[in-house]
Amino acid sequence: GDVARAAIMVYKNRRTRKKAINIATGKEISINDLVRIIAKVMKYNGEILYEATRAGDVRQHWADISLAWNILGFEPKVGFEEGISHTVKWYIKKLNAD
Repeated sequence: GDVARAAIMVYKNRRTRKKAINIATGKEISINDLVRIIAKVMKYNGEILYEATRAGDVRQHWADISLAWNILGFEPKVGFEEGISHTVKWYIKKLNAD
């Protein structure tokens, strides 16, 4: 996937040393959409519970991947939902193997 490919690119490129480089889709996602996608992939049909908002709560997330693009030429190839789906399947496989 994207993260494994990017990790190899970072390892091979000396210009990445001592830099924090975001590896992500580069697209904004709300926390509500994030929860819905994870619930869908996990086949969770139960109620999603919400608490009262607190100071500092994050309502959306967006990772700036411009440094990954500028240094590595990194472009995401895997969508968020597809990536979550692959990750969940991997964890389920690992849990069932034990």
